Amino acid sequence: MTNISNSDDVIQLKTQLSTARSEINNLRQQLKTLNHTYRKDCDEIRRQLENWRCDKCKHRQLEAAATPAPVVNYDLGLQYIGTIHTHFPEKRGTPRQPGICSDTTAKLTLNDVFTNPSHALDGLQEYSHMWILFHFHKNDATHTRAKVSPPRLNGIRTGVFATRSPHRPCPIGLSLVKIDHITDNNIYFSGVDMIDQTPVLDIKPYIPQYDNPSDPFQSEIDISTLSLTESQHETDSVRLMDGQENGERDQPLIGGTSSNPIVNRNLEDSYHESRSASRIGEREAPDGEEEETPHQYASASVSSPQQVRVPTWIDQPPISTLTVYFKRRALVQLQQLGNEGEQKKNIIKNILQEDPRSVYLRERVGNSDYVFRIAELYVSCKFDDTSHVVTVFQVFQDLGAQAEN
Repeated sequence: MTNISNSDDVIQLKTQLSTARSEINNLRQQLKTLNHTYRKDCDEIRRQLENWRCDKCKHRQLEAAATPAPVVNYDLGLQYIGTIHTHFPEKRGTPRQPGICSDTTAKLTLNDVFTNPSHALDGLQEYSHMWILFHFHKNDATHTRAKVSPPRLNGIRTGVFATRSPHRPCPIGLSLVKIDHITDNNIYFSGVDMIDQTPVLDIKPYIPQYDNPSDPFQSEIDISTLSLTESQHETDSVRLMDGQENGERDQPLIGGTSSNPIVNRNLEDSYHESRSASRIGEREAPDGEEEETPHQYASASVSSPQQVRVPTWIDQPPISTLTVYFKRRALVQLQQLGNEGEQKKNIIKNILQEDPRSVYLRERVGNSDYVFRIAELYVSCKFDDTSHVVTVFQVFQDLGAQAEN
């Protein structure tokens, strides 16, 4: 009997112990719940105290909320996909649009953004033209102005977003160029308006059905004439000045440009009309101002299915295209360059006739001697704003050699 009684006591004690442990666990869970509720109530009280405002403070807060939020500048983390190599090492003296020196070639080299950069160019050779988006990396302006003074407006100010100025909040350039050929990870193109070592952000093929608003349903557009130089459309304005007081001028020592009104006149007319309508492939000058070639656009506005139009100052600027004269010494120096002489001469002529001076130089310095770095040459010239003439005195490759002369 004693053993049975002891066994019942042990079982009863174990049952009580299990019940006690269960109650303790329940109490712990309740304490944990109460502790969580307590902290939550404390946080709510603290939040209420921090956000409490008197009536005046609430009124000020409402007024502040009605104020527009400040502009947030996001870092997009863009990376360069390549670099452009050109014959123009400095901003001043670089063509302002691709059409000024449309035959001048350059090279775009893709970097190691891809494991196999050449694979990214597969299929691009099927297009004749492409857009290049690049960075105005030589834009050293300390701040961006809402209005700029394009040289074509001769000092008149207009909104920066109504121009092709590189001095803009996001210094991104856009140019339409002609693809010559592609080798490995190199794209050789013509129609250069970038300085040497320009970093590239992106390239896109030009598709007229998408990019030409004058005729969105046009299945085919002849833009081959975009590669025609101005020398094929106009009478040569480059002549030799012999320096005599009577003003008599001789013929150039090396072949000058000449017009041919018989060749492809219909294509030339369509070229002018297309350029005026679509405004493709143009950008601002590397010195911060923009200018389009006056004789390339026939009208200030163009009728089309989408009513494409441009401002009147694009076609009727208050400034004149300059006439370029080469002194005999300059022509001899160009002739000494051999086969490159004629090409360099045309580049110099095309750039100088558009007046590479900024509005500041034109107004402050005026008719003075200038030395421009054009097509890897130093060009010594003088402007005459009264007669709209620029005279080239010397063309040399080395400033040190010039100093000795």
